[in-house]
Amino acid sequence: ATLSRITATDHLGRLAECDLVIESVVEDLAVKRELFAELEQIVKPEGILASNTSTLPVIELAMATQRPDRVVGIHFFNPAPMMKLVEVVRAEQSSDAAVRTALALSARIGKEPIDVRDAPGFASSRLGIASAGSPISTSPHSPMTASHAAYQRAGRALRSMRAPSAHAPRARPPTISPAALAWPT
Repeated sequence: ATLSRITATDHLGRLAECDLVIESVVEDLAVKRELFAELEQIVKPEGILASNTSTLPVIELAMATQRPDRVVGIHFFNPAPMMKLVEVVRAEQSSDAAVRTALALSARIGKEPIDVRDAPGFASSRLGIASAGSPISTSPHSPMTASHAAYQRAGRALRSMRAPSAHAPRARPPTISPAALAWPT
């Protein structure tokens, strides 16, 4: 029933009455900012604008609008139909209500959402590094706000991507360069 209520479109005017719009355009900050500024003029004022970005700061998208409290990230991992983990990215100005709505939607469609703060690499890069054997901090001073239970869910989701046995070939962990984790200036 939920999928029957999801519609893809290439005509932005059809999004006017949407409660939640998730963009998934090219990972180019200028393109996404322009789209968010345009969506703000179209989508009803109480509508939530979300980005599926995997690398760009959500705050940069939020600041392209006059309603930064209604902007969040909803990062689906690829291939989305198979991957259960979803990062709901909370920018500094994102309202609790917008984040709760994004978390609820993600869970409703069968995903395992984690609430993460807008920081370079979100949780996926940090958890990817952790799954490759590096420690991860769960300190309250860590840039992540996900609960311990969310870390456990994320860890289970990441472990499900690993090879089933020690004898099976394993995918090489991603290499993350400092430039990939730096904020645009």
